[in-house]
Parts: sequence; C-alpha cells; structure tokens
Amino acid sequence: MPIADGVLTITPEDIKITDHLWDAFGHYETEISADWLVRFAQQRGEGWKPFTYADIEAFYSKSGRLREFGFNKLIDKGFIVLQKAGTIGFEGTAFIGYTKDVYLYTEEFIARCHRSANKIRVSE
Repeated sequence: MPIADGVLTITPEDIKITDHLWDAFGHYETEISADWLVRFAQQRGEGWKPFTYADIEAFYSKSGRLREFGFNKLIDKGFIVLQKAGTIGFEGTAFIGYTKDVYLYTEEFIARCHRSANKIRVSE
C-alpha cells in the first residue's frame, strides 16, 4: 500500500506511465481517465492535493480534446472521492472545511496506478 506509518510514500512522480495503465481498474476507459489524473498531478507538482473539476478540465482541454473530462467509473467505484462544498474532512492530519467541491485521490487509486505503471511487461 502507498501508506506506511500514516505517511503517503508514493508521489505522482513515482508513477512512470510509459504506455497504458493496463489492468489497473479492469476497464479501458477508466484506465485512460486515471492516466490523465496522474499526469495532471505530476504536472501540477503538488502531490496528491485535492482538485476541482475546473482544474482537471483546464489540464485536459489543453490537449485539444473536444469533449469534457470524464471520470469513467473512478468515482462510482470509489477510487476518486467527490468531497462536496460545506463538508469537513481531513487533509493529512488536519481537519479542513471544504468551501468548494473537490475531488480526492484515494490510497487504492494511487496503489493501483503505481502497481500497473511499474509492472514489467514481456513483449511478444
């Protein structure tokens, strides 16, 4: 797991995506969305900090994509969590109140992406 003694040990930069996140989520489109989210975190350079939809959409649209970013089952399956404005949560060990809707990377999301990106692939 990406947490040891309560500390997140995998950074976005530790996830080396050279191809596709094969078998990370069991759904091709979900894995493409996960790839975008990891690349977004890498480019932003703020670790696994929560993000807004506007944040990921701005990053995604810079690529020239014509449609809006889709999470493709990442939220439905609990890999990315939507924290609604007006709620309270934890960021690290601090209690924080969210003033806008934000999305949170889960430990499971991070672990699956890391495991998939770092698999040794045997070419046929």
